[in-house]
This record gives sequence, structure tokens and C-alpha cells, in this order.
Amino acid sequence: MILVTLGVLLLAVVVAPRVPRRLRALAVVVILAVPVLWTLPRTLRRESDRIDRRFGLTPVEAEVAPPIRWPEYTNVPLLLGIRRYVPRHATISFFPGGKWAAGRTPEEARRIYLQTGWVRWVAFTSAPRLVDDDDGANWAVLVDQTPAQAGIRPSAAWQFGHDWLVRR
Repeated sequence: MILVTLGVLLLAVVVAPRVPRRLRALAVVVILAVPVLWTLPRTLRRESDRIDRRFGLTPVEAEVAPPIRWPEYTNVPLLLGIRRYVPRHATISFFPGGKWAAGRTPEEARRIYLQTGWVRWVAFTSAPRLVDDDDGANWAVLVDQTPAQAGIRPSAAWQFGHDWLVRR
């Protein structure tokens, strides 16, 4: 659509000197309005769907729900659990398992997982708690694995979907 608009604009520049001034102004308005009008229905539908999804959330969930969907992963209950159970001054380590760790060492899996947009959103919504990039924090999120699978003996543990929040 952009290429078509640019092509028409180029054609208009070439033809413009031969066209009366009022007709040129009308052509510019049409050329600029067509792309907007072409994409407007889809944009409005998409925004309406986003609003509908937001209305299904409680105020607390809406505060931590990510603004975009990360493919294959979003765990809003985990975010709420971190806010509820983890002290504000604490640090949190992540231990990805399951599909995140397949064919990788634990260090590689953690390094890759910590670079995802989802973990950045977790860090943002759980502030002032800090996400630790190693395994030394007193609090841990076990992604797609149980404490036993991760080899951790927690003093307390809460399950949120496929993930666990543990105090070590």
C-alpha cells in the first residue's frame, strides 16, 4: 500500500504542472487519505479487541498484564505472586526448564531466557525487586519445571501454571 501511494505521489509530481491548482489540491488530499481509510477498519477492530481483553481483567491484573503478547509465554498470576510473596528488597533468580532448557546447559538456558522481553516485563512490574542474572538469589522462579526437577529444596513454594516461585 505504501509503495502504491509513493508511486501515485511520484506520478502526481510529474503530472502536477499540467493540472489546475484546485484539482492538484484535491489529488493530494485523496492520495494522503486513501492509505488511512484503507487501514482504519483493521486498526479499529484490533484496538477494540485489545480493549475487550482489558475489560476482562481485575484492576490489579490490568496493572501487571503485559502491553503485548509474547509468543508462547505470559504468566500474569506469576507476576501477582511475585508482588505478593517476594519482599520489596529481594532479588530473584530464574531457572528455565522444559523447552527453554532443551539441548542447552543451565547457564546457556538462563542467559537466553533472561534476554527475552517477558523477563524484562517481569523485572519492570516487580520493581523494586531485582532480577539476578545468576543463581544466587534467595528467591527463584522455576520456569516449566518443578523444584525437584530443578534440584532445589525450597523453604516455601507456590505454583503458578507451569512455573513455580520458591523461597530458598
